[in-house]
This record gives sequence, structure tokens and C-alpha cells, in this order.
Amino acid sequence: LKASSLEMALSLMEGRLDTKIHSTMLQNLEVEALKRRIQFVYMYIVFGMVEVTRAQVRTDASCGLPLSSGSCLLFLHSAEPSELNAKMLQAQRFAEELLEDMLDDELDELFSEALNALELIYNLAPHSKQFEQQVIPSEKEEFDDDCANFPGPEREFLLARADYFKRDNYRLAFRFFERFVKTIEVMLEGHLQQLHFQNPLTAMWYVTETAKQNILDTIPFSVPDIKAKAFIQLCMEAHSESKHIRRLSRFSVVPTGCLKLARRHLPDSAHRPFQIFLA
Repeated sequence: LKASSLEMALSLMEGRLDTKIHSTMLQNLEVEALKRRIQFVYMYIVFGMVEVTRAQVRTDASCGLPLSSGSCLLFLHSAEPSELNAKMLQAQRFAEELLEDMLDDELDELFSEALNALELIYNLAPHSKQFEQQVIPSEKEEFDDDCANFPGPEREFLLARADYFKRDNYRLAFRFFERFVKTIEVMLEGHLQQLHFQNPLTAMWYVTETAKQNILDTIPFSVPDIKAKAFIQLCMEAHSESKHIRRLSRFSVVPTGCLKLARRHLPDSAHRPFQIFLA
């Protein structure tokens, strides 16, 4: 429902040449709630992947989080930010290994709310510098975790430390999802506009750099109509190639009935012989 609501908000802004809708949304949007939802989806995914791999929950999905899990305590507002940060980093390193095994439908089901939220952010950020600073985290932020070097009493140090880790926790979630959202520029009635979209998994992992460079080197830029037709044709060929590469990459010597377990518990090199050719 939340993902659908965000998608509806995005549809209201798509293709508009004025900024009335953008201004109205900026006035009524609860920024902290939006950030909390992005972090919530991130935590559900990374901790849920860990729980499924540890067989703490039985499901065919890539992630799941039972209410009896100790990880659920990390979702409470009382969770200590620095402890949560350490757990998130550990879980994300594990989850990164499983992302490539996901299907586009599963990605859409699990990630749609967060990805729609990022698309909303990218649509609204150009219209408000304050909003942009609130929702798009800086690339990196340093914090000296030594109370002796802090210019203030210990109580202020603890508050500053907690605030830093809260910001860093949101930064982890935002950076995790941002790779899945891409942007293109289009001309609409003489106006240059940006369109944001979800990056397909095939494009992320299975389109080779050689294929991308071939498109850039082959497209004739002299005539717009010919350029558009050539670009579409070359993209279709690259997409077809990427699907073949994906099938090769995901081929496993493990029987189908045990494939889910193999993906969760075995290194890829132990059961996916063709990955060596895709490195």
C-alpha cells in the first residue's frame, strides 16, 4: 500500500511542465517519516536475508523476519544507534552476496517502497535546497569517537555520537538503494526533464562494459531519427545478450530442489561453473 501510494504521487509529477504539484508535496511531506521508511525497508531486507540464510525462518523468499527474531529489537526506537550501525554493516556485507541471485519480480516486491521513495526524493530535491539537504546524505562524514577529544561535557558527546550514528544509519540505507535508481534526460515540449526509473538487475550485473562501449561507438549522432532507432536496436541486442549471460551465470550443478540452499550456504564457485567466464 505504501509503495502504491508513492507510485501514485510519482505519477502526478511525471510529465508536468509546472511545479505546482512539487510545491504542494514539499509543503505537506513529512521528511522524517520518509527517511524512516527507507531505513525500515533496508533493515528488513538485510536482516531478513541473514535470518533466512540461518534458517531462522522457513520461506522460499530471499528474506523474511519473524517477530520472534532478536533482530526485531533493532527496529525499536530505543535501539542504540552505534550498536544498530555495527549490525547493519555486518548484515549488509552478507546481503550483498545474495543480491545477484534475486529475480526482478522479487526485487520489485521487496524494494518497491524504498525505490519509489528515492524517485520521489530525486523529483522534489531540485525544487528545494532545504529538502535536498535533509534527505540526500553527504558522501562521507567523520566523527571522532573519543570523548577526550570532544569540546564539551560527556553528555553532549553522547548526544552528538548518537546523532552521528543515526545519520550514518540512514546514509547506509540510502546508499544501498541509490544504485537501483537511474536517471535519464528527455525533451518534453521543448523543456529538458529528468525521468527516474528502477535499474533492471540484468543491466546491473550482466551488461558488459564492452556492450556499453559498442553502443557509444556505433550510434550515428548526425541524424536524430536514425540515432534513436539505432540506440533502441543496440539496446535490444545488449538486453538479449545480458539474458544469455544471466542464464550462464546462474547455471548450477546443484539439483533444482536444493538450489535455494546452495545459493544461501555455498560460495558461487562451488556450484556455478560458468561464473569464472563472467568475472
